[in-house]
Amino acid sequence: MDLRILKQLAALAFLAVLVFRILHKWWFRVKYDWHLVPGPQGYPLLGNLPQTVSWDKPRAHLKLTEWAKEYGKVMKLDVPGIGRIMYLMDPEYIQNHITGYGAHGLPKDPVYHGFRLIYGPHGRDNIVTTSEMDDRWKATRKGASKAFSTEALKAVFPQVLKKVDEVAEIIKSSAAKEPVDIQHLLKRFSVDTIGLTAYKIDFKALQDEQCPVFESLMYCSSEMLASIANPLRGIVKRFFPMSKLAQECNRMYSQLHSQYDWVLKELRGRGEPAADDLSIGACLMRLKDPKSGAPLDDASLGSEVAAFIQAGSDSTSHTTMWILFVIAALPEVQQKIVAEMKDKSMFERLSDGSIGRFTYSDIASLSYLTMVTKEAMRMFPITPLGTARITTRDGERVCGYRLPKGTMISVPFHPLYHVPWLFEEPERFRPERWSNQAPQEKLNGDESCEKRGGAPRSFWSFSDGPRDCIGQRMALMVLHTVVAVLVAKFEIRLADRMGGWEGTTARQYIGMSLSIDGGMWVHFKPRGDAH
Repeated sequence: MDLRILKQLAALAFLAVLVFRILHKWWFRVKYDWHLVPGPQGYPLLGNLPQTVSWDKPRAHLKLTEWAKEYGKVMKLDVPGIGRIMYLMDPEYIQNHITGYGAHGLPKDPVYHGFRLIYGPHGRDNIVTTSEMDDRWKATRKGASKAFSTEALKAVFPQVLKKVDEVAEIIKSSAAKEPVDIQHLLKRFSVDTIGLTAYKIDFKALQDEQCPVFESLMYCSSEMLASIANPLRGIVKRFFPMSKLAQECNRMYSQLHSQYDWVLKELRGRGEPAADDLSIGACLMRLKDPKSGAPLDDASLGSEVAAFIQAGSDSTSHTTMWILFVIAALPEVQQKIVAEMKDKSMFERLSDGSIGRFTYSDIASLSYLTMVTKEAMRMFPITPLGTARITTRDGERVCGYRLPKGTMISVPFHPLYHVPWLFEEPERFRPERWSNQAPQEKLNGDESCEKRGGAPRSFWSFSDGPRDCIGQRMALMVLHTVVAVLVAKFEIRLADRMGGWEGTTARQYIGMSLSIDGGMWVHFKPRGDAH
């Protein structure tokens, strides 16, 4: 074919593509309101990807918070590999339309399907990853909720105390002048605690530096989140299977899945759980498929078992870490916690030895510690990117904007907790803001997207609605116990290497939970005022 004709055909093809893109853009602007949603300007083809992505230490939550303060209660991003994302920072609208209260809620975004691999090799959904609140999800939620009743929590409380005492002994045996990396220590503690309380298995992560379930779980959790936050990592693993990254991932996932299989085999080997056994493992063993009425098969049960191991370890450990960071960095907060425990006659019991001398009811009475916990979870939410839902109808209106079907609707907890129209002085640590449990939102700035009755909630760290964290009561029990015992036994001080409050917070990043790069190093000095 003549070269001149080829050039003409190429020019026509280019023109056709250009005309199509112009027409499609015009059609999209007529049908939807995406162009009207405020948000930062992206790059051609790459959208907002360069502004939000890092290779292995994602800090997108800090950028989102910066943008939220600039653009307000609703903003958008376009991220190739993820798609269109609308971010909402309006609690009233979120409760009434997104998380399940009011007229309706939206299902979870398919982005959660990316977590399936961390729960097993079969790709089965579980209580965490299921998009819709279908019959299977409802049966699992109802069955597992018995493990978090007051009766069940009181039953496992002595096991929690046992592991907390083990942590205290490890700290006590450390060199007096050397700081302790509590991020590392608390992750090991939490893996052991969920093993004991949920499945009556001591993984011995506190004793064994090479504990296989701990090693593989921590690696895979961080890698999974990094790959979801940065689509380029997934491309490398898929198209370069011999790369170091891909091979290490395959090895660690295989190790993790084999540990899940071992736990499942242990549960199956015990037979039918006793009627009065309210442990998580027993509750999961009693689950039946709502369609067939048969017990769950190994793939489905294994995924649920894994979900509670992962969710019950990583999140609890990092929440406790951030609370201890605040206590170590702010001596006045530590002194008030000590004063509260002394006022309630707990201090000597805890510092002398907690086993048998501290009760579940004691934990519930520590009101100032509860305020400190809430404020630490506000400033350092362990899931800073929050929860993600998805529109299910084309042209569905969210905050008044018509959106395409399949648009991700994100409720990002870090921006939600750090915007000035919801919290006064959001960058200041003020536990007293929770003293009367009154909502802290101040909706007297921008009007909410749609006025609804009822007070908007202020505490989102365990999510919201029917799909909030099922294990939040156990998590609070565990972390309050750890903090109370350690504060009673030790004077806690942030190590100089952390660089104070500013230096520490500058090193935060998103692992599976909000983590600290390089560890959280803290000094523990045995108290001399125990009596």
